[in-house]
Amino acid sequence: MDKDLYARLGVSKDAEPSEIKKAFKKLAMTHHPDKGGDPEEFKKIQHAHEVLTDENKRKMYDMTGSEDGEMPGPGGPFGGMPFDMGDLFGGLFGMPGMGGPGPRVNRVKRPQGPPKTIEIPLTLKDFYHGKTIQVKFERHKFCEACKGQGATSFQSCSPCKGSGVVRQMMMMGPIHMVNEGPCRECNGVGKKASGNCYVCGGKKTKAQEKSIEVKIEPGMKPGEILVFPKECSDDPNYEEPGDVHFLLQEAAGDDGWVRKGDDLETQLKLTLSESLLGCVKTLQGHPGYPNGLEIQIQAGVQNGEIAVYHDKGMVKKSGGFGSLHCKIHISVTDKDREVLNRNHVVLKAMFT
Repeated sequence: MDKDLYARLGVSKDAEPSEIKKAFKKLAMTHHPDKGGDPEEFKKIQHAHEVLTDENKRKMYDMTGSEDGEMPGPGGPFGGMPFDMGDLFGGLFGMPGMGGPGPRVNRVKRPQGPPKTIEIPLTLKDFYHGKTIQVKFERHKFCEACKGQGATSFQSCSPCKGSGVVRQMMMMGPIHMVNEGPCRECNGVGKKASGNCYVCGGKKTKAQEKSIEVKIEPGMKPGEILVFPKECSDDPNYEEPGDVHFLLQEAAGDDGWVRKGDDLETQLKLTLSESLLGCVKTLQGHPGYPNGLEIQIQAGVQNGEIAVYHDKGMVKKSGGFGSLHCKIHISVTDKDREVLNRNHVVLKAMFT
C-alpha cells in the first residue's frame, strides 16, 4: 500500500473519531466522482474512513496492519502477520524465551489545552484614543506542594502492576491475540496516591487570580482578538496550558453614534430656516472631540440627505481618519410657519 490509512486521511494515529470524520468529509469534497474527482482515490479514503471509525476494526488495524481491519489471511497460524508473534507476546507479557518484560506504556497527553476567551467591552472613545487596562480572571495552576501530582507519596498500582496498562487475552481461532488499554484504576499512570496532598486536597491544582495588562491600540475594531500565549489554567491532560484570547467588544452607551469600519454615522436635526440658509452646528458626543465638533451645513440641504465630512470619523490603525456621515432630518417649527405665512406672497413670487 502506498500510504497507511491514517496518512490517507491526513490525521495522526491518536486522532479522535470526530477528527477522522472531519478529515474524510474534507477529502470527499475534493475526490468524490460527482465533483470530478478520481474514483479510485475516493474509494481509498472511503475505505480508510470505514476502518478507522469502527472501534474494533481500528484496534485490529493498529495491532496487525491489516487494511481490512480483520485478521490476516491463511498461511499458517501466524501467516501474513506484519510482525513476529513471538516478539508481540514476549514484549507484552514477558513470556520466557519471548523477549523479556513488557514495555511501560505512558499516558499520552495532548500538546496544548483549549483557549479561554474573555470579552472586553470598550466605548467608541476607548477605540478612538486607545487604552491600557488590567484584566483580572481566575485560573488554576499546578499545586507547588505536590507538583501537580495530587499527592506527595505514591504506591504502585496493583491491577496493572505499575505498568499503567491492562491486557486481555483473546482467542481468534488458532490465534492468541492481546487487547490492551490504559488501566482505569490509575488512569494509565502506573501508580496511585497513598494520601491526598495537604495543600490542594488531591485536586492537583490551586485557584489563583491572574492579572494581565492589555493594550488597546487607537483604531482597533470590535471583533479583534488579542492573544496571550499559555496564560490559561494548567491541566494534567495537556502538555501546556492554552492561550487566553481577549475579544474586543463595543459597549453600549454611545447613543446616536454608530461605527461602520473606520467611519462614524450620526443623525442631525435642522429647522427649515437652517436647511434653507445653511448654518454651523455643534455635534456633541464625538469620541475625538470632547467639547463638541463644529460642522458647516450648506444652504439648501434636503431632508434625508447624508452630509459627509472627511477625516472626521474614527482613527485608522494605518494612520489618518475615516469619514463622518450625518443624516439630515428637517422639521418645521412654529416660528418657521409664522414666517412662511407672513411672507407667503413674496415666497410664492420667488419660487414660481
